[in-house]
Amino acid sequence: MIPTIYNLGFLILIAVVGIFVMTGDIARRKIPNVVLVRGLAAGLLLYVAGLSSGFATAGYFRDVLINAALSLFVGYVFWAVNFWPAGDAKLFALFAFLLPLRYYEKGYVPLFPSIVLLTNIFICAYAVLSVRALRHAWIDARASKRSASDIVLGIRASCSRSRLSRAIGSVDTSTVGRNLLGMLGIFVLAKYPSFSVGWPDAVSLRTFIVGMAAWTAVSWAVKRYIADQEEYAVTPESIRPGMSPVISSRDREGIFSKEALRALGTIRADGLDGRQVGIVREALISDGVDSMRMRKHGPFSPWIVVGLLVTIILNENALRAVSGLFS
Repeated sequence: MIPTIYNLGFLILIAVVGIFVMTGDIARRKIPNVVLVRGLAAGLLLYVAGLSSGFATAGYFRDVLINAALSLFVGYVFWAVNFWPAGDAKLFALFAFLLPLRYYEKGYVPLFPSIVLLTNIFICAYAVLSVRALRHAWIDARASKRSASDIVLGIRASCSRSRLSRAIGSVDTSTVGRNLLGMLGIFVLAKYPSFSVGWPDAVSLRTFIVGMAAWTAVSWAVKRYIADQEEYAVTPESIRPGMSPVISSRDREGIFSKEALRALGTIRADGLDGRQVGIVREALISDGVDSMRMRKHGPFSPWIVVGLLVTIILNENALRAVSGLFS
C-alpha cells in the first residue's frame, strides 16, 4: 500500500507542471520541452526516494515504467498519424508517468492503466467541442432564418444520390483514417491489455462500431461548424511556423504545383515548420496571391489537464462512471 503522503508529492508535481505547461501553451501555442524534462527529472527523484525509503516497491516502479513506455508509444503513434502535436503527446506520456497508479483503481487495465487517462482526455475535449459545434450550427440556422422543417428538408435533399456522392467524394480521407486508427488502437489496448490473442465478442465489436461512428460524426461536426468557420486570412509575409494553412482542392490545382506539394510534404498537427513556411510563401508570392486562410487551433494541453483531473476524481473512465449512475 503506497502511503497517501507519497502520492501527494506526485500530485503537487503534476499541478506545478500543468500550470507551467498551460501558461506557455496558451500564450505561445508551444509546450516548452524544458518544463517536460524538469518534470520528468523531478518524478524520477520522487520514485528513487520512494524506493529508498520503502514507500514504493520495485514491482510498483516496474508497473509505472511499463505504463509510461506504452503511453509514450501511443503518444508517438498519435503524433505519427498527425492526430495531435508532439508536445501534447509528450505531455500525456509525462502525466502517465507521474500519476500514481491508485487513481486508476476503479477501471484498472493491466500493463496500460493510463488508457483511462487517454479516454477521459478525449471524452472531455470532444464533449465541449460538440457543444461548440451545435452552437455554431444554431447560429447558422438563425442567421439564415431557417425553420426546423427547412433544416429537415435540407438534410433529406442532401441525402439524394447525387449530393451524397459529392459529399462522399469531398470527405477528408486522412481525417477518417486518423479517427479509425485512433479508435482501433484504443479498442485493442482496452480489449487486450495483456496482449492476449482471441476474437472480440459481439458486445465489444458493437461498442467499437458505435464508438467509431460517434467519433467520426463528432469529428465531422467539429470540422464543419468550428474549424471551417474559425479561420483567418494571413499575408505571405506574415506566415510563421506553427500556423496551419487551409489548402483547398482549388489551391492544389492553381496556386501549388505538384512539385511544390511534394516538397511541402505532410503538414503535421504542430503546423508548418520553417522549411514549409518558405515553400508556402514562395508559392503564394509567385502566383500573386495576397493572402491565405489559416486555421485557428486552440491549445490542447488544457484538455489533457482536465482529463487528468477527471481521472483523479473518478478513478475510472468518465463514460463508465456516468453510465453507472443509471444502472
